[in-house]
Amino acid sequence: MERNIHVLVTIDDYNKFVYKYKYVIIKAGANWCGPCKRIKDLFNSLVINMPGNVKVGIIDIDNSADIKRKLNIKGIPYMANIVNGEVLDVVCGAKDKDIEGLFIKMKKRLE
Repeated sequence: MERNIHVLVTIDDYNKFVYKYKYVIIKAGANWCGPCKRIKDLFNSLVINMPGNVKVGIIDIDNSADIKRKLNIKGIPYMANIVNGEVLDVVCGAKDKDIEGLFIKMKKRLE
């Protein structure tokens, strides 16, 4: 799993990442965020089951204000599917079904 997860801090990190890889899932959260902690195991289990060509970027919004602004993140946990640099699907919140749905949408794009 680790090979597909990258910590993104600067806007430059983000831009290079989303243009280097065709299929990207971004997760934004914060250390103090209770819902972010609650969904961590679910998120990690979904990442493990994704094909290797899907890369995951992790953002701590307290350390990445520029990325937060670029993605217009209004709440956390926040997740987005990005294909060819374009944000296609967004989930804001900690509903298991919504998070699972985000991963299902990405898998369908790979078919």
